[in-house]
Amino acid sequence: MHRETSGKRNLKEIMSVLSIEGSGKFLSLAFDRDGDVKRQRICMHNDLCERLIDEIDDVTNHRKDDISEVLVGDGPGSFTSLRIVFSTAKGLALALGIPVRKLSVLSLIALSVLDSIGSANGSADNSVGDSKKAYDIVIPLTDARKGRLYYAAYSDCGKTLVRPGDKSPEEIASEVASLLRARANGSQTKAVFAIDDDSLTSCAKDMAGKCGAELILSEANLAETMLRHSDMCSILEHFQGPTYIRRSDAEENLLGLKRYTAK
Repeated sequence: MHRETSGKRNLKEIMSVLSIEGSGKFLSLAFDRDGDVKRQRICMHNDLCERLIDEIDDVTNHRKDDISEVLVGDGPGSFTSLRIVFSTAKGLALALGIPVRKLSVLSLIALSVLDSIGSANGSADNSVGDSKKAYDIVIPLTDARKGRLYYAAYSDCGKTLVRPGDKSPEEIASEVASLLRARANGSQTKAVFAIDDDSLTSCAKDMAGKCGAELILSEANLAETMLRHSDMCSILEHFQGPTYIRRSDAEENLLGLKRYTAK
């Protein structure tokens, strides 16, 4: 992730943009129609497939044909949720002939914290620590199951310091402590762990204590965060997805047909 202050896309150049993020505990939706943004943030349900279409209908006011671009959270996260979100996004894109772009949920959590710190009141949505402080390093965390966490580390300007990966809490605490020592340079480096799922609070607070860092629980709508930073999203090809989610049979058949007719 690298956050630039110039060269941002002007969303008003695009008629309407739908943003979907469903990597973790919450499903976030945001829809921008010429600067008028509607948003939803709900807990995940077992009937996510049916619920997602209903929520998209609601946020777009039943005008899906108006969508000119789809932004989607690229995980890492729940296999089932990501599969549904990607299938829906790519289905809309294929039906409407529009592009899909993607951004990592770890980048989005970090950006939501950096945005909130840089806001007028200088405070995050909800904080376990002192959110009014400026931080040198932001470490977003999401649940990877089986006692492991997805994590990455970013500087206060959005530069990637540790590439996304999954590790145990002990490994993460050790790596972050080493990173803080390496960047100290004679002054204290302020770091914050960032989560958007309160079930991780105890584990994250323990890691933060070991590293001398703080903890923020963000309640930001990550789909809206993705709209604000759409210039950072990369193109998602129609037959592309996270490396751990295989293409559907329908996509494989259509891709095979395209290859055959191209010969």
